[in-house]
Amino acid sequence: MEQKKKQHPHDPREDLIGDNDLWKELLKRFWKLNKQVYYNFHGLRCGGSHLKLIDGNLEFSFGDTFENDKILNEIKKKYLDPHKDIIQIVMKKLAKDLSSDRVTLFDEEKVPF
Repeated sequence: MEQKKKQHPHDPREDLIGDNDLWKELLKRFWKLNKQVYYNFHGLRCGGSHLKLIDGNLEFSFGDTFENDKILNEIKKKYLDPHKDIIQIVMKKLAKDLSSDRVTLFDEEKVPF
């Protein structure tokens, strides 16, 4: 049987339990707005980065793969800083939507579309 190919962004690190739904929603929004930012965050997630919703704010943290300060600074300068405006807007909007129940996070494997 042929495996069904995903037609939309997904969490590339479903093995990192706890923030999968946040990543699915964030990546979906970046996919719709800016493919380069989507690919940048997809790569960061592959490296083990995490998201947390704390007191109405969406907080991003680098994974253990990015322990070296020099590498972190290069990543920020090359992949995040040029897009900081759209990153901040999307993350603030997602946090607001989640805090006000405007977004229902779901397990896309259980949704029949």
